[in-house]
Amino acid sequence: MRTIIVGAGIGGLSLAMALEKLGLPYMLLSKTPQADPGPGATIIWPNALTVLDHFGIADELRQAGRSIHLCRISTASANMLSAKTWPNGESPLIVAKTALRSVLWKFLQANSSHLGHSCVGFSERADGQVLVQTDDARTLEAELVIGADGAHSIIRRQLWGEIPVRHRVNVWQGLSEFAPDEPHALQEVIGDRGDRIRFCAVTNSQFYWQAETLNRSPNQQVNFQTELRNHFGRWGGLASGLIQATPGASLSYRVVPHISDRRYWGTGRCTLLGNAAEPCDSNLLLGDSIAIEEAGLLARLLAGAKKPTQALRTFEALRSCRSKWIRSPFQKRSAAQSLQAQYRWKAKRAANPSTMQVWTRLSSYDFDAHVHQGLSLLPRFGT
Repeated sequence: MRTIIVGAGIGGLSLAMALEKLGLPYMLLSKTPQADPGPGATIIWPNALTVLDHFGIADELRQAGRSIHLCRISTASANMLSAKTWPNGESPLIVAKTALRSVLWKFLQANSSHLGHSCVGFSERADGQVLVQTDDARTLEAELVIGADGAHSIIRRQLWGEIPVRHRVNVWQGLSEFAPDEPHALQEVIGDRGDRIRFCAVTNSQFYWQAETLNRSPNQQVNFQTELRNHFGRWGGLASGLIQATPGASLSYRVVPHISDRRYWGTGRCTLLGNAAEPCDSNLLLGDSIAIEEAGLLARLLAGAKKPTQALRTFEALRSCRSKWIRSPFQKRSAAQSLQAQYRWKAKRAANPSTMQVWTRLSSYDFDAHVHQGLSLLPRFGT
């Protein structure tokens, strides 16, 4: 049962790693070469570390990352909103994307990847085989196709067409040479309209930061560096200093769409994973950890299922429920974030309980129990 994974982001690489560990054949298809790791860093939350421990690679990642012992949220005027400390052994990690991808790539077979070329479409034959077409005119054959190709997924578009976008978020990120006062603290600062910037030390001399605003003019072309300074340049303090200290080569910008929720993620011999299923905004850098969690569960279900479609439908049933549960506090916050100026206080007020709820939900994940639940449900999805 060969699986084609479309997309070599963190979710796609995690699924390929898990399938490799379980001895299941796969092909990783990505337009991005292996040598291009993407900018910045990411947070690996305890839920994802639990999955990586299960597959035996978390310790190597812990050596490459830095533990976070304190998470703090405050307003731009320095008023504290919430804080949480993490005990030793249970804390999340901040790790450079280069290091995370390097650890995942280490476990993959070189001949199981087709890099530098993108998927342009797929079709399912009557005999159950899936044909994936690439931009270099190749046709790859497999029993399953997994769309892990991000927020602007081609696989999702072919499955469901253009899904309505609830709103869009501008996201900037960068690396700044800066000596940290609190080397193990993740900090988030929120402005009057729900604009926010979060930052954490990656090394003893380098900070990673990520800023976001609601995209209020989706059809208007703007200079993203000017927009960044307009939103955050006057905040003062460390947040403003990090932005000013970031060289242009270390700065990136993207627009993340928030699509309307769907009842189904996949159909037939295809399903979606990570941001391809439900694009996740930068809320405390949750996206990569959620994708790792999903990849581990899907791989274990594929290993235990008699029919591959059983694994896909069981995975979708379990993950759609858990994903909505994890994201639900932030969906409430996003609604508050988009209110008019006279309700600005609500955006700050909403940040406190929602963030604390998500921190708790990411800390109490029992991967083995989730897999056991999934395996017990496989017979219910017999077709």
